[in-house]
Amino acid sequence: MVMTEVYAGKGKLDAIVMAKGHNYIIEFKVDGESSESAFGQIIKKHYDWLFTGDDTPLHLIGLDFRTEERQIVSCTHRLYGSKESE
Repeated sequence: MVMTEVYAGKGKLDAIVMAKGHNYIIEFKVDGESSESAFGQIIKKHYDWLFTGDDTPLHLIGLDFRTEERQIVSCTHRLYGSKESE
């Protein structure tokens, strides 16, 4: 089962995806901010609070999309809640 919530605003698109035993919090930045900045926003605003107490692996992903190149140019990823992240 896949559950997705997508939040769109000016110059950004954010998503929470729950799929195949993993949870994903994805922060997109468009034209101007790095994937590190997107990842930092996830941490700063504590978006992971939704999964407090959940033992499911949690992927925090920051993406930098550039319209000129029409592609993702950088990605920052951290995995929490599994033996891989310890």
